[in-house]
Amino acid sequence: MSINQLARPIKILHVPGDCMWEGSIHTWLVQVLRHIDRSRFCLDFVVHTNREGYYHAEVRSLGAKIMPCLNYYQPWWYQQNLQRILKENGPYDIIHTHIADYSGWVMRVAYKAGVPIRIPHSHNNPSHFPGNSQLYWRFRLMVMRRWLRKYSTHFLAVSQDALAMFGADRVKHRRYYILNAPPIFQAYHEKVDSAALRNSLHIPPEAPVIGHVGRFCDAKNHFLILEIAKEMAKNLPQARFLLIGDGPLRSAVEAKAHALGLGDQVIFAGFRKDVPRLLLGALDLFLFPSLYEGLGLALVEAQAAGLPCVYSDIIPKEADVVPLLLHRLSLNSSIPAWADAIRAALNNPHAISQQEALRMVEKKFNIVENVKELERIYTIALNEAKLR
Repeated sequence: MSINQLARPIKILHVPGDCMWEGSIHTWLVQVLRHIDRSRFCLDFVVHTNREGYYHAEVRSLGAKIMPCLNYYQPWWYQQNLQRILKENGPYDIIHTHIADYSGWVMRVAYKAGVPIRIPHSHNNPSHFPGNSQLYWRFRLMVMRRWLRKYSTHFLAVSQDALAMFGADRVKHRRYYILNAPPIFQAYHEKVDSAALRNSLHIPPEAPVIGHVGRFCDAKNHFLILEIAKEMAKNLPQARFLLIGDGPLRSAVEAKAHALGLGDQVIFAGFRKDVPRLLLGALDLFLFPSLYEGLGLALVEAQAAGLPCVYSDIIPKEADVVPLLLHRLSLNSSIPAWADAIRAALNNPHAISQQEALRMVEKKFNIVENVKELERIYTIALNEAKLR
């Protein structure tokens, strides 16, 4: 019997970890919930907090449950909580996780609970995690990878690089798929009053603005951005660096900017809900020197805004959409080399119109086709399970 002959919707439990807020994974999951055939697929969500998130009301309005599973840092108690959720709200046909290597523990629990299809979804490449040099993290990743390979039935990753979460060399002969998590591009069709927006940020009208969007954490490499800003101040002192985001390293980055004498050049915009508006109206160039990324959706959105982009060569090539806007640079390049690349890109800003760049991005990162592919993956997985 195939999935299409079942009398009830297929029940899928997603585990995104944090509350359903405006983060990229959560935004994608809400888009999936909006577009998936809800007569065939019933989605629920497990989160690791009691906090209400930005999307919670909409998720519930679309018929999905949001269930807290606490004690994330106490695996034994977490297991008891997850087992209770699976028993009280199931049976689930599929569990689909988005919590990096900890998915290995969830796969193990789900296997023991009898969930037939178990899918971890890698949104990052752990090979470059700073913590990998520590014995504990190396041991944890080794154990979790072993459980991922042992207890998962299928594997998803947002890029070929992100397959490294599972130990890619041991996954490729098994059931794996590349499925990205596209952002929402509707706001990139809107017009923005650039002069008014820059004025609200206290940016001089003539200043070239180099921007970055990302959480203040090790991966995003904010300290390199400050070194580049210091170098550029020598020959282009009117330039401004607009840093959009928040996170645990923000205070340290702010202190470093002050120590480098960059109080006028670097603007800390904090967490913003109008990132597309800032990309469209405030920036002249997007800088993205990440140490590691699963895909790099911020780079994709910068291309949708028609911005020239200078970024590290560690970013997966799946994020490259508009070649005329892109300038890859090795993380081993000197600070002056980064500054030179930025100046060169600023001097040639109109290689392609924003509207044409947006069309290219929307064609590659199409949420409707993305959800159809996810439905296909679920269908194949369940039909395979019924043949075993």
